[in-house]
Amino acid sequence: MVTRRFWLVFVTWAALAAVPTSSFAQSLDQEVTRLLNNDCLQLGVFGGNSNNPGNPLGPDLDRICVINTFVPVGSSTGGGAGSTQGSDALLTRPKAEGRVESLRDGEKGAAEQILSITDLFDVQGLGLWASGDYTRRDRDITAFEDGYESDVYGASGGVDYRFASIAFAGLAYNFQRTNGDFDGGGDFRTDSHGVAVYGSVSPVPQVFVDGSVSYAWKDYDIDRFASYTEENQTGPVDTFVTFSGIADGDTDGRELSARGVLGYDLALGALTVGPRAGVNFVHTEIDGYTERGNSGIELTYSDRTRQSLQSVVGATLSVAGSTPFGAVIPQIDAEWIHEFQDDQRHHSVRFAQDLRTNAGTFAFQNEQPDRDFFNVNAGVSIALAHGIQTFVQYRTLVGHSDFQSHGVAAGVRVELGGGS
Repeated sequence: MVTRRFWLVFVTWAALAAVPTSSFAQSLDQEVTRLLNNDCLQLGVFGGNSNNPGNPLGPDLDRICVINTFVPVGSSTGGGAGSTQGSDALLTRPKAEGRVESLRDGEKGAAEQILSITDLFDVQGLGLWASGDYTRRDRDITAFEDGYESDVYGASGGVDYRFASIAFAGLAYNFQRTNGDFDGGGDFRTDSHGVAVYGSVSPVPQVFVDGSVSYAWKDYDIDRFASYTEENQTGPVDTFVTFSGIADGDTDGRELSARGVLGYDLALGALTVGPRAGVNFVHTEIDGYTERGNSGIELTYSDRTRQSLQSVVGATLSVAGSTPFGAVIPQIDAEWIHEFQDDQRHHSVRFAQDLRTNAGTFAFQNEQPDRDFFNVNAGVSIALAHGIQTFVQYRTLVGHSDFQSHGVAAGVRVELGGGS
């Protein structure tokens, strides 16, 4: 059976209406500016603790709220991460919510990763497999979220068994670590551990249905540079007062993902081509957390959920060749991803040092996810003697409005025997 991966886009999708950004969309730094300007008037604590003895603020936030400044009407209140660079009113490098949640954008869910790897092997009998991968993933600064540069390291392994001539199933474990640096200052690390079940059924010759389900546990560690600058006009000369520092936060999350693929392989001698159509589903939960620091701008985030439903349409092309040491199969594939469910969302936070019993919360929005982009992969699989199979693969993200991604992966499978 020729390995069936590396899809080549072959169809045109009907146009779908994009979800528009709401007219009242506010980024995190716009909301922080609005609340802290004019001695925190909009926060409801004008004058700090001196006017709110029964509803105290933390010392750092209190210093901001008693700065005795006045920001005149028409002064800049900043914008998103891209527009606040150099703003007199706000130099916050925010999008802390986006900094947790956007790390998921442009990535494959664990179920998709496992199925992509196992589809590179021709399963015969009982076998063990292992793989490793590295990806360089960069995100651009947008109006609502900070950009970053990241390195992603992953390792997977599993066992599978062909228990009938038309079906096989397996169990896998996946680990992934992401290390990154934010363009606006600070860094982050994300660890993910997951287990997956996967399988394939071929009800009629050349037609197959692949599927996988995965559950992963995630640990997030986020250090962001927070800076708030306000104009002080109380003296004869205007001055600027800046409050800044590193806001350190960590939290946990969970992710359920599933993938299903329907495919057809057409063999034309040594050449195999075929269409693919599938669906990806990811449900992510991120626990709330409170940032630590002494800038006064640290935040407390509520629990969040995120759900993604994507269609996958593509095709594969591979060529089988024989060599003295085994079969060599160069392959290429591409797939068009369309996002149906993941939308721009509102999230509620509050200042961590707002210690009042009626502490005010405020909402801001994340960046609207890209609706359409492509995954392109190219590589080679080699079937050696004694049931040993190996592969090496290059993959890239194409046409995404916010992300650039390039990665490599390699793996091996050893057949232990058995099967029917």
